[in-house]
Amino acid sequence: SLFNNPLYRSPSFTTGDVRVLWRDAASRYTMIGFVKNVTDEVGFGSSVASPTSPTAVGARRQVSLIFPRTYGVELQYRF
Repeated sequence: SLFNNPLYRSPSFTTGDVRVLWRDAASRYTMIGFVKNVTDEVGFGSSVASPTSPTAVGARRQVSLIFPRTYGVELQYRF
């Protein structure tokens, strides 16, 4: 069937995100640290194949990858 064609398959993957919050005793400051895609996994956000418009070397496939590991810190102050 159409869905058993390897051209339409993408390998499975798993990602994990981490978010840590720290707040002072008076709740005036909040520090937030985060890491997205902790294991720096490579995965497909989408995969589109076009066998109806083949190229000189075969069918065309377009993929978009997920974001690599990103991290950051946010500081909040309440007044």
